[in-house]
Amino acid sequence: IDLDDEDTWRPPDLLCELLLPQQGGEKRSVGEATIKQISGDAGMALSFSVVPEAGQRVRQQSVPSTVISHLTVESTSTIVLKLLKPVFWQVSADQGDYLDHLALVTNEPEFHMVLSTLRWWLPHVVVQGTLPQQLEKDPVVLRLEGISLTARDIELLGDEQCLNDSVLDFFLKLAVDLVAPEHLKGDLYVASTFFYQKLTAGGVENGEAGWQNVRRWTRALPHGLLGQRFVVVPINEQNIHWWLAVVCHARHALEPVDEAALGKAPRIVCLDSAQEPPLKNRTVAFLRGYLWKEWCERHPSAMSEEGTLDKVS
Repeated sequence: IDLDDEDTWRPPDLLCELLLPQQGGEKRSVGEATIKQISGDAGMALSFSVVPEAGQRVRQQSVPSTVISHLTVESTSTIVLKLLKPVFWQVSADQGDYLDHLALVTNEPEFHMVLSTLRWWLPHVVVQGTLPQQLEKDPVVLRLEGISLTARDIELLGDEQCLNDSVLDFFLKLAVDLVAPEHLKGDLYVASTFFYQKLTAGGVENGEAGWQNVRRWTRALPHGLLGQRFVVVPINEQNIHWWLAVVCHARHALEPVDEAALGKAPRIVCLDSAQEPPLKNRTVAFLRGYLWKEWCERHPSAMSEEGTLDKVS
C-alpha cells in the first residue's frame, strides 16, 4: 500500500470469515463476509455482506466507523474489532443479538493487506497486539519530546479527517512550547489523551473510583497534579470529537488561600468548538471526584469525611 498515492489508490473490498461472540466467551463462524467502507447519513461505516452457507440469502449489516474503538491482532490470521457500544446484529431471520466485538479471520498471505486496509479505514482506532514487521516500520516524520507522528498521522491533518491521539498529544505539546508564556510553563500540565479514557475505564461510577486507574500517572510531578495552576485534559466525545477541560487553581478549593491567591477562583473551564456541544456535567463530576481523591491520598491526616470539591465550578 502506497500511502503517498492517495489520489489513485483506494483500499479494496475485503473477504474474511466472520466470527461472532457467544456466551461463555467462545466465537462461532457465521460465514464468509465481504467488507467494504461506505458513506451514509451518520458518516462512514463498514458494510458486511455475509453468506452463511451456499444457497442462502446474503445478509447485509453495517457498523458505524466511530463505534469501533480498538483493533486487536490476535494472531497472523485473526483480527478482533472492539466496539464502544453494543450493536444489534441480525444473525438469521428469527435470531439476533447485541455484540460488543467481532472477529475477522483470513489466510496468512492476505493478512497484511486486510490489516493495512482496516487501519486505512479506521485511523482513529487503538491498535493492539503484535503487528507484522512491515507495518511496525511506518516512518516517523515528526518527533517532539518522545511523541512521534508517522506519515499516516500527518494525513489526518487534512480536511474531514478524524484526529487521533498521537496528533492531539503532539500539537498540544507544541502549542505549549511555542505559545505559552515562559512564566506559565512550569505551572501548566497537559495530560495525555489517554488520561480521561483510563480514568473512566472499567465501569467505574465516579472520579474517586477512577483514581485507582491513573494513580501512578502523575507521580513524577513534584507536588502531583494539584501542584499545577492549570491542568489541560483532552476529552474524546463518542470517539468522533475532541474538546479540552482546563482545571484552574484546583488546590485553592482544598487548602487555605492566602491573600496573594485571592481572585484566582478554582474552576473547570470546558473548551468545546462543537456547534451543539453535549452537557459536561458527568465529565466535570469525574474530574472533581478524581481531584478530591488525589488530595485525600496526598493529605491523609487532613482528610475530612465532609470534604468535597464543591468550590470547583
